[in-house]
Amino acid sequence: MANQRVRLTKKLLKTALIELLGEKSIDKITIYELCKRAEINRTTFYKYYGSQQDLFNEIQDDFCDELEAKLNPGDESSLEDLLKYIDGQRELCKVLITQMTASSFLDRVKEIQNLQDALNDDVFNSNETWQNETLKMFILEGAYAVIRSWIWDENPVTPKELADKLVELIVKTLR
Repeated sequence: MANQRVRLTKKLLKTALIELLGEKSIDKITIYELCKRAEINRTTFYKYYGSQQDLFNEIQDDFCDELEAKLNPGDESSLEDLLKYIDGQRELCKVLITQMTASSFLDRVKEIQNLQDALNDDVFNSNETWQNETLKMFILEGAYAVIRSWIWDENPVTPKELADKLVELIVKTLR
């Protein structure tokens, strides 16, 4: 019962922070208003987190963990599954993109082991490390820019259509 209560409390706090981040930046959000929005006592907040940033960091970590779970190197539907997850988390993604610089968000995504494994597949078979790393960076940053634009699009294509287009672009790049 206690674990369920902890999960519910953290979920309420995360939901409240995401809502507030849709209205203003994290440095403008007080613990008081966060707890009021979540209907949680401030003492309870401090039981789990030291600051709003700690809570935000946990939200980022949860998101990246989910992304990693969706990415399976060698699985052709992996990219589509990842995009379906992002599509279902569109508001969270907007908050993450808005609150973080593009480079820091991308740096967090680059740390995902399954993504590294997928990029280290035998597609990158050059003996030149610099060439492989540069190509990975080019593909990641380009894909991120396309996905970021898709997240903000009012009438986005489906995750499958976007996955197909990204794969097509990557294949063309690798030729």
